[in-house]
This record gives sequence, structure tokens and C-alpha cells, in this order.
Amino acid sequence: EMCIRDRNTIETIELPQLPKNIQEISFNKKRLSEFIDLYNKAYAVNENGFTLEKIEQRREFRRWQLTDAQDKEDAVKTWVGLECNGKIIGSCYGRIWGNEMSIEELAILPEFYGNGLGRFLTIRCMYKLKSNFGESSKYFFIGTNRTYQRALRLYYSLGFKIDRVQTYASFIKNKTSN
Repeated sequence: EMCIRDRNTIETIELPQLPKNIQEISFNKKRLSEFIDLYNKAYAVNENGFTLEKIEQRREFRRWQLTDAQDKEDAVKTWVGLECNGKIIGSCYGRIWGNEMSIEELAILPEFYGNGLGRFLTIRCMYKLKSNFGESSKYFFIGTNRTYQRALRLYYSLGFKIDRVQTYASFIKNKTSN
């Protein structure tokens, strides 16, 4: 988990220009299924070696997570999408958790990597978090898997520092065992 303790840091980070064929869009409930599809495709690059059952569990969790987020004021006010030729290709939204202005989810379709879109979405989400919820006691927070090198490079470049490292454990009981 990474954070930026000085919420004013965002004012020193310039929002990059989007390529001409890509435009920013706001969240629209009517397009929720497209956003869910985007996140599933974007996260599929990290699911190599997973069983089909595990992939389906993760997809169901994302569906629940995004469906829940669409009903939360903080998520909707900070939700940023990117569109190319009518197709959603990137998305990011934030939430408020106590003193944290948290960037919850960031996704870019792999075929659009390397165009600065992750940087754009993260910064734009941070701007929206600060303008809507950035009281003086708040700070920016983002969590990621420590093996996601692309994400880590982006977050370091924006001034995030590692705040804490956590390890999660998953357990499964074989259905045939007693």
C-alpha cells in the first residue's frame, strides 16, 4: 500500500494531454456492464496460471465491487473513464475511507499501454478526490499487488511512497475432503 501524505502534492503534478482519438468520459450507470467488461479484460493479464474457477470468482467479485461503487457518491464523483471510438478503454475511481482519499481501481486495456493513460486517469482521479473531498486532514492512498511492476512505476513517478506492506492469505477446503 502506498500513500502521499501531503495532499497539496497534486498541485505540482501536471495532467498529461490525451491522444487525439481518446476522450475523457464521466461514469454513466447505463454503461456499467461496459466498465465491468473493461476491468475483466484489463485484469486478465494478471490471471495467467489461475484456474477457471478462480478467474470466475475474481470476475464475480469485480462485478459486485463495481455495482456497489455505482451507488456510492464518492466513487461516482471521482469516476473517470476513457473512450476510443465509442469503446471504454480505461477507468479509475476513488473512495473516501476515514482520512484517506483512496484510488480504488485503475484499469487500462493492454493494447493501450504506453500512452500515458494510466497516468492521466490516476491524476484526474486525484484531482477529483481533492476537489470533492480534500479536507486538510486527508491524504492520498493507493494499494496494489507488489508484483505489478507497471503500476508500481506509475505510482512512484507520481510521488507515492510505500506506507505498509501486507500479505493476504487465501484458503480453500477441498469439497471432497471431510
